[in-house]
Amino acid sequence: MYQVKDPSPIKVAEEALESVMEFNKWNDVKKGEERLRTTSDTSTLGVHFLHVDASFSEEGFMTMGCIIKDHNQAFSLAACRRENMQVEVAVGEAMAVRWGLSLAKDLNLEKIVIKSDAKVVVDCVNGFSKLVALEPVIVDIKESLRFFNFASLLFHSRSCNFQAHNLARLAHFVGSRTWVDEYPSQDISAFVTSASLLV
Repeated sequence: MYQVKDPSPIKVAEEALESVMEFNKWNDVKKGEERLRTTSDTSTLGVHFLHVDASFSEEGFMTMGCIIKDHNQAFSLAACRRENMQVEVAVGEAMAVRWGLSLAKDLNLEKIVIKSDAKVVVDCVNGFSKLVALEPVIVDIKESLRFFNFASLLFHSRSCNFQAHNLARLAHFVGSRTWVDEYPSQDISAFVTSASLLV
């Protein structure tokens, strides 16, 4: 702030998470809120990173993609889902976040950082803005976030979220699918042309 620089929210959040992990490495934290409990061994923190995105079709359906990586950035799960419904873009993006959280709950993950390229959804969940049309889904997301020992929702640019975006596009062709411990790059290249990935 003293250098009058515009900080990147993503970088600030990542640095804050790193600082907490460093602090916990040297301080055995056993007090405080149950939701924020942690251990002194950073190697067992088990933070998972989720990338989610949504895609929409003029044919009357929406699709979602979700990537889950462990703290070493190794793939834990990749999934895509197709829903036969038409929704506003922001609502669909919020539904993708909610679905990603549901997957994390089903996998019994305890600490997660979820990333979305829908800034309006991230801002609504984090209390920076409010959009009435999104409120029912935002309430669901906030309730789901309470399930985890640690949970954070961050904005992630489209260029950094391309894997989840490609999965959402893949669902146009293959419907709902799940891959464990891998990213379906061969399936994507087989079903989705380079032109369609840019849409």
